[in-house]
Amino acid sequence: MSGCLSQFVQRGMAVIPVLLPGAAKKPRLPVFLSQFTWVDLRKGLTDEGLQRLIWGIQGIRPASA
Repeated sequence: MSGCLSQFVQRGMAVIPVLLPGAAKKPRLPVFLSQFTWVDLRKGLTDEGLQRLIWGIQGIRPASA
């Protein structure tokens, strides 16, 4: 996993950690992932969570975020 993530970063690709339902209240992210802004979807697909994910993918902050 670490090697794969390193390649994404070296190639300038987005890395967006996403916390899904069932994830711990205080997740233990690997040091490498803790550097990134993550999207919290533990309560399901909320408008706010989806907007943050779209922002991370497109790099354009939505007006509602």
